[in-house]
Amino acid sequence: MSTLRPTVAPTPTPSAAPPRRRLNQAIVSGPLDQVDQLARAVTPMPGYTVEPLALYQSGRGEVKAVKVLYQPATTEPPDCTDQLNRTLLNTAIRNNLTAIRTEPNCTTSTRPAWQGHPYSWEGNPYSWEGNPFTGDGGAYAWEGNPYAQPQPQAAAKVAHVVPAGASVAAAQALFAAQDAFARIQVAENGKRIAALGEKLGQGVRVAIFDTCPSAQGLGALPAGPLPWLHPHWNAPLLPAGEFSDHGLFIASLINFVAPSADIHLYQVLGGDVFGDTATLVKAMGDFLNDTATSPAVISLSLGSMCCDGGAMPAVEGLIWEAQRRGMVICAASGNNGRRAMKAATIPPAQMPAALRNVIAVAAANRQDIRASYSHRGDIAAPGGETAGAAGPNGFDDIIGLGTVSPSGYIRMDCGTSFATPLVAGAAALVLADLVGRGASLDSGMWRRVYDRLALGAVPPAGEPDTLNTTGLGAGVIRIGGRNSIYGC
Repeated sequence: MSTLRPTVAPTPTPSAAPPRRRLNQAIVSGPLDQVDQLARAVTPMPGYTVEPLALYQSGRGEVKAVKVLYQPATTEPPDCTDQLNRTLLNTAIRNNLTAIRTEPNCTTSTRPAWQGHPYSWEGNPYSWEGNPFTGDGGAYAWEGNPYAQPQPQAAAKVAHVVPAGASVAAAQALFAAQDAFARIQVAENGKRIAALGEKLGQGVRVAIFDTCPSAQGLGALPAGPLPWLHPHWNAPLLPAGEFSDHGLFIASLINFVAPSADIHLYQVLGGDVFGDTATLVKAMGDFLNDTATSPAVISLSLGSMCCDGGAMPAVEGLIWEAQRRGMVICAASGNNGRRAMKAATIPPAQMPAALRNVIAVAAANRQDIRASYSHRGDIAAPGGETAGAAGPNGFDDIIGLGTVSPSGYIRMDCGTSFATPLVAGAAALVLADLVGRGASLDSGMWRRVYDRLALGAVPPAGEPDTLNTTGLGAGVIRIGGRNSIYGC
């Protein structure tokens, strides 16, 4: 049983950097009666407001609730989250509410927010590239440098988006023939491998929590509406931006791998690919309640930028409940790795990929070794490459659906964001197969799915614990072929 604890204030960030958490907001989660009791104790205090986020029934029949408490202000206030947390802590102690968890309403993102900042990896005079003392064990080495990685980072390097193909037909052909599909053996010569037959993910619901284009954008796609996609928008809508297609892009990769899966895209990030924990929690709660006991896969191409190292108690509670119901959760491991790093220095998976019973997805390059940016994962899939890759603008891009292109398809820069949907799609195929063979949906289902994925994976090339050969877990997934998840 966990208890409340005060939140440590973060180091102030430059004004150019996006916020790492919403000001004056704290998320409270736990048993409904305790959350309600705490809310009743706090709301009479001047300025406090309570907003419900999620309500769901846990495996023990206990109703769990998540709420966000905040102090609204007409002008930009000082950040009083620490004071709010201390108030909640003292109130909980006085009322013996020991099962409650609290956390700041942190920013979630799909791209590094610190890139270019003087203390980011790229701009830091003590970074690997610019540091004369880069030897292992040095005060300014990766392990010892306090400025090397100031915050848990994001899950997609979306530095450029370019159209794919001059026409709808040409773009569709490029999409189906892209190297990523061929390497995981879901396609050959631009067509889905015939040996997969009817293994299409029928009966499995896949939930993507990401950006989502507007209804007008989806309705104007050159190839027409998408009958396989079910969008869920937030009200009010999150801001539009350059990367409003990020979630649609990911959905198109899943649809190609598992074309009969029921795909739901929940908008939790704006077009600037930033959101917050509260929005994610609300959407995940809605999905859990809508899905009930159906076979399901959750795909998370995002990461926490929380100031205390990424703890996300409310998200963790929802993920544990999803896992108990037999759902499979796949999450991007992160993009702060460096090229040619020794095994010991490859960063671990970010949150929420770091949670137990979540399949953390790393990215591999064309040589089936760790992509230069990838964190450690439990398993891997192609995610594109930045370092020395052949392709448009020097990148090994992934191709997917995008409303900003005249053809409806775009090339997007690389990241573990794009490896994750390939694994999520493969997980949907395995889950459908297991359920079709009579397997029950229980808390061990994610492990059975992972074991099948790992059985068909290709281990990383090279000797263990050498440069770029570790961090991919079981290896790079293979869907079709002799060594596949189906053994066909």
